Amino acid sequence: MNLQTYLILISLLVCVICDVKRTSIPTSLRRCLHTRDRYFPMTDEQISTTCLLEFLWLNRQICDIVSKQTFDWLASLVEKSQQRLSLTPLHASVHSITRSEPQTTIMSQQSTSTPTPFKGTLTTTATKRHMKKRQTSTITSQPHLSTKPRFSTTTTQPQLSTTTSQPQTTRFQLRQRKEYRMLTDQERDDYHKAINDLKRDTSVSPNKYDALAEHHQKTSETAHGGVAFGGWHRYYLFLYELALQEKNPNVMLPYWDSTLDSSMDTPTDTVIFTDKFLGNAYGNVTSGPFGDWERKIQRSLHKDTSLLITKNELSLLISKSKDQREFMSSLEMHHNGPHVWIGGTMVDVDQAPFDPIFYMHHAFIDCIWERYRVLEKQRGQNPEIYPSAKSDNLAHQSSSLMVNLPPFNNVNLTNADGYKNFWTETYYSCAPQPSCSVQTPECGSKWLECDIFTERCVSKGSEAALPRVTPSDVFRVKNARDQKSPTIQRFTTTPPATQFGPLSSQPESKSKKITAEEFFSTLKSLKKLPLNVPKTPSPRIRRSMMTGRTGLNGRTGIPGRLGPPSILITQQLQHRMLSIDGLKIPKFKKPCCGHPIQNSFRIDCKEGTDLWVFVPIKVVNLRHGDIVYSSYPVNSEGRRLNNTDVFSVGQQLSFASNLQSKARSKHKPCSYDKSGLFKVKISSYGLNYYGIYEDTVFLDNRRTVSTEISYVGIRNPEQRATRVFITAVDECGIACQPMILMRGYRTRHLRYRKNPGAIEITTKGHKYHSSTYRGAESLVWKADTFSVPQPDENQIPIVFVCDYRNKNPWS
Repeated sequence: MNLQTYLILISLLVCVICDVKRTSIPTSLRRCLHTRDRYFPMTDEQISTTCLLEFLWLNRQICDIVSKQTFDWLASLVEKSQQRLSLTPLHASVHSITRSEPQTTIMSQQSTSTPTPFKGTLTTTATKRHMKKRQTSTITSQPHLSTKPRFSTTTTQPQLSTTTSQPQTTRFQLRQRKEYRMLTDQERDDYHKAINDLKRDTSVSPNKYDALAEHHQKTSETAHGGVAFGGWHRYYLFLYELALQEKNPNVMLPYWDSTLDSSMDTPTDTVIFTDKFLGNAYGNVTSGPFGDWERKIQRSLHKDTSLLITKNELSLLISKSKDQREFMSSLEMHHNGPHVWIGGTMVDVDQAPFDPIFYMHHAFIDCIWERYRVLEKQRGQNPEIYPSAKSDNLAHQSSSLMVNLPPFNNVNLTNADGYKNFWTETYYSCAPQPSCSVQTPECGSKWLECDIFTERCVSKGSEAALPRVTPSDVFRVKNARDQKSPTIQRFTTTPPATQFGPLSSQPESKSKKITAEEFFSTLKSLKKLPLNVPKTPSPRIRRSMMTGRTGLNGRTGIPGRLGPPSILITQQLQHRMLSIDGLKIPKFKKPCCGHPIQNSFRIDCKEGTDLWVFVPIKVVNLRHGDIVYSSYPVNSEGRRLNNTDVFSVGQQLSFASNLQSKARSKHKPCSYDKSGLFKVKISSYGLNYYGIYEDTVFLDNRRTVSTEISYVGIRNPEQRATRVFITAVDECGIACQPMILMRGYRTRHLRYRKNPGAIEITTKGHKYHSSTYRGAESLVWKADTFSVPQPDENQIPIVFVCDYRNKNPWS
């Protein structure tokens, strides 16, 4: 055996005994990671989350089949809407949009003064110049689309063509989509009820709400990742709004302006995720108007605000985009962030519409698009021109049909139809974003407040949604507490200060404080019962406290009167009336570092922790050099040195001597916790499966070097090898360098080598994973009886080094 053959055998052996090895990044993902920051100023986290989310959406497995029953129901909604529109003009009629037959020319023609029923004509409402004649193009069939009737493309499909008419005016105005927090209480209740009515309507299987949500499937290539994104979702939102109006004609779809939350000090505390609005923000949604749904919604809000759209980003997006093509690409990227920020159901493209916030988020994205379209009109450009290019895939060409969406006026719509003006000229308009100034410091909603320093409206926190406490409410809670301990030995006319305000009638020895959580949870349950508050409390006291004695046969000392059936009788005590004057309800105790992340544990079309395994990882954090913590050294004269801290004095570690004084990220201001707590988010994205797992690692940024061991979930590799992309990004938005444990090619010594983060894990050789979280911990931590637990570094296949000195790992 020669030396060359011997080396080949050794190299094959190395591949067998190591179950963690490098794998290539898919071409589309690599291109996105390399070029995204070149065109859009983004943090590393924004780059990774948007690119990986797009990759997952484009490569996922389709779980359900869109039913023809749902398709027919949606088509009937559109038909009914046209009939209503023909009877009730909404706005000024200026030109008509008609569908022509193939290979025919539509000439400019005058429209009548009354909007025409939608029997081939769509009435719209803007003043514009006469458009030139144009021919319609023939649509070719698309093999990747469904071939079912009414779902498929045809070679004789006509297109929408625009014809002009003379301006006309009516007294009717377009109905507006308002910001969610700008709705009145009645409007919000009607909106929530319409959603629940759709959820309860099972005339379309499984119910009308879920049936429409399923139509967002099969859209990863047609409604995402290209210029068709805006138009497809515009029609989809229109269908959802029609479905709501089937239950209540007065309901309009509101939009969720996420810039109102990104401006908060703590966006996760937004009033949006309270019982008054959308329910809880972590885990399964069990509160609020959708808390009783059988198919539970999941959420897991991130603390990182860079995932939310900010007002500055919005202004730059609208003002700096040179054309619709660039704008739409950037808009879709910004749209991805709130999906990831909400987490849970919203991260999965197939599941996202099952959370009602999906539609409100996309309504906001649509309003942003409309603002840019208005700006284009002011610049003398035509926003109806579809910005396709030859490089686009077939699904995003102008003549391609909108997949999963029903015909409009007996005509299947194309991508180019989504860019027509008639949507916002005939059916709806967007109310302006809430605004304020020093001169007018009111935002127009009790759920918003004005930041006079930035002159911007900001969402109020969760405390704004707490019920106002009335004397009757306090009495209810007090009586409920008294009933739990009916035996009272002694009463006080003036309750101690340690008790719950001036209300407690408990004996001093058994008094107990009440927390805000207990108070409001009790009040919430009691409000479902009829109010029954006594004018004065009537405690029961022993008969021995009464004057007189019981005679024979249960008689009292008073002739002719029977005694009570028990030894207790009721008597009012002399005391002052209860009051809530000066009552202070304590604030809720909120977690200082956020809630644990709720993962959906969904892989492809199934959910369950048994589908996952956990792999140990280690995060090494090198301290940022420009931070001074408030623990100052003191010199020999007793003077405090405020320009440094005790953690920075002395000789630097050799490998950390060249740390930059500034963080690498230029796109996100970073604030540090005064305690030194520093968070790094770790995520795993499937490359050969559709699944995401996220967790948070906590480190001490005061030290030059701090480490933490955690465990990340991936798909179980028992059936076949798992290819996964793992990232670690700190709270400043900076990506950490992945290093994987590999044996050398010339020697068998294990060492860590740089890697972009894409790895393959198999069951061959050494096992670096466990089916449970604690099982993964037992792989790393070892200790004999009465000895100190020590980690085995050889059991940790992946290490992330957060050193802030290099470019991101994908450059």
